[in-house]
Amino acid sequence: MCQIRSLSLLLVSFIACSKGYSVGEEGFYLHPKVAPWFTGPLLTPSANVIKVGHANIEPYLYATKIFGSYDKNWHPRINPVKTWNINVQLPIQAGLIERFEVTINPQVFYNYNHNGSSIRFADLPIGIGYQLRKRGDIGETYWPAIKLIIAETFPTGKYQHLDGTKGAAVDSSGSGSYSTRFGTTLGQTYHLSGLHYLSPRFHASYIIHTPTHVKGFNTYGGAADTNATVIRRAFLNTTLGLEYSVTKNWALALDIASFYRGKRTFRGNPGHSATGVRLDLSAPSSNQISLAPAFEYNWSSQLGLITGAWFTVAGRNSSRFISSVTAFNYYY
Repeated sequence: MCQIRSLSLLLVSFIACSKGYSVGEEGFYLHPKVAPWFTGPLLTPSANVIKVGHANIEPYLYATKIFGSYDKNWHPRINPVKTWNINVQLPIQAGLIERFEVTINPQVFYNYNHNGSSIRFADLPIGIGYQLRKRGDIGETYWPAIKLIIAETFPTGKYQHLDGTKGAAVDSSGSGSYSTRFGTTLGQTYHLSGLHYLSPRFHASYIIHTPTHVKGFNTYGGAADTNATVIRRAFLNTTLGLEYSVTKNWALALDIASFYRGKRTFRGNPGHSATGVRLDLSAPSSNQISLAPAFEYNWSSQLGLITGAWFTVAGRNSSRFISSVTAFNYYY
């Protein structure tokens, strides 16, 4: 199913800029005695760049079960074959010069189902963030901080000449194309009462892809005789992230995420099945809506842990999944 094959592409699309940080940096423009301790929600990037001379490291662990799909009429379906995906990420962000930061996010996928398993290095996102507007102290302004993002995802994952006995759901870890992301994030922190703060942030990004030449079994399907070029249309995603501080150390978080993915076409020979039927590498446009609730524990303004779930609630021509997500954030 194309919905299953594209899960690694979906994860790469959502994390191409890296979720980012809140510990330390979210309180950078606030007085340290009143600044809340946040790690940041699971999915939505921060609206603040890393300060010059500082860095943020946040290892991530995703454990995802793909159990179904949504058809063209938004109706949910259960797939008889369940696929598991373990994704380990190591996003690193560093302040370059005033108002600029750089992000790199190496990652590895471990996929398995009844057909077998594989462990692969995935596509590599590298991005730059620019602070268009800094945030004022609490009480001084309600206007949010604004960060602009441009990122490039390099096709370092495996996407063609796959093991046909395992299938693309297991053996694939990349898209085979260079993907350029243009994004923006807005964020602010509001004092409610006592130690209670609300920190909303909103992110939107637009991703374009270069055409991908594929041979043999590949991320998009195919067979041993496939020799074609796959053209993917643009990808648009938005996330709304919310954090609420319960105490100085504990906080709750929620992401509401959605995406629209344009249709996929191809030219060339898509390959043939064992019975001689001509295959199809194309796919219709798709949508997906998901939620990611989580809770955080922060030991200090520089060190925090967040864990939660990420799961689909609606979709069209897309996968149904549930994922356990844990991240450890260190800012220095």
